[in-house]
This record gives sequence, C-alpha cells and structure tokens, in this order.
Amino acid sequence: MKNAIRRFFTLAFALISTEWKAVAIIILASSFQAFAVNYFTLHYRFPDLGVSGIAVLTNYVFGISPGWVILIGNLILVIWARKDLNLHFLGLTLTAVFTFSTMLSVFAQIPLPLPDDKFMATVITGLIKGFSLGLMLRVGGSSGGTDIIGVALRKRYGLEIGRFSMMINFVILGLSIGVVGLEAVVYGAVGLYVNGITT
Repeated sequence: MKNAIRRFFTLAFALISTEWKAVAIIILASSFQAFAVNYFTLHYRFPDLGVSGIAVLTNYVFGISPGWVILIGNLILVIWARKDLNLHFLGLTLTAVFTFSTMLSVFAQIPLPLPDDKFMATVITGLIKGFSLGLMLRVGGSSGGTDIIGVALRKRYGLEIGRFSMMINFVILGLSIGVVGLEAVVYGAVGLYVNGITT
C-alpha cells in the first residue's frame, strides 16, 4: 500500500512539473464541466451521459451526491483499466475526475440566478460542456467514464467503443425518461447534441 501511494505521488509530481500547462487546462476544463452540471443539468433535472449520467440519476432518485458517484465510479474504472492506460492519459484523467468531483461540491454551495427558459439553459449547458471537453482532448486527457472503457477495450481486444458507448447512453437516457420525464430528456438531448458539435 505504501509503495502504491508513493508511486501515485511520484507520478503526480512528475506530471505537474513536466506538463503543468496541460494540468492547468484540465483543471480549468473540469471546473467548467462541474459548473455546467451543477447549475444547469442538476438544476433543471436534465439527463446526462456516461458515469455522469448515472450520477445525476442517482441524485434525482436517491439524493446521493453526484460528485461521490462520479469519483467512485471513475476510480473503479481506472483500477480495472490501469494496465491499459499510459501514464499521461491516466494522470490527466485522474486530475479531471478529482477536480470535477471537488468543484461540483463547491458550486453546490454557491447559489446563482439562472434563466427560466429551459431551452436556453440546455444550449448553454451543451456549449460549456462541449468547449471544456474539447480543451481536455486537445491536451490528451479526458473526463473519464466511457473514455477509460474505450481505451482499455481498444488495447485489449481492438474494439472501438463508439457503438458500445452509444448503447450505454441510450439505456441511461431511457431510464431517465422514467425519472425526469420525456420533456426533460428531450431538452437534455438538445444539450447533448450542442455538446457534440461544440467539442
């Protein structure tokens, strides 16, 4: 255990000292994503995709903090896929996950005036998420979740995650209809579309 902790801090120090610009961009982008999820996705009860989608659903149904679900879910995926992830990707992804989870809790304590127009809210959500994800991808990082699964399956079996990821996300959106209703899912889908074209 001590060796694993020492290795983690050695990796963290090496990453920050050699790639501080990438780390700074990941922290900034993850903070943007947390802002969008807290002030728009959760506030308007929109659905989301991947691990974040599961996290917001558990929040709507059970009142569980989405930050904890995102953190624990991604740590489980990292442990499962650790042999398939290069140190650069692993370090930046862990930075993104920890920042996102932390900032989600911070933003939850800061009230802001928000628009009444749900369509405007979902477009803003998509723009912020797409912009932040684009920043992450440009420096070789990710927001975790299905990206981790995709890298692992590609290395192990040569599989492309696209179709598998789409199926998972359709299941999450299907479950969301039963929780938040069809209207919120349609609004959420618009935001996800804007996210995709902005990234």
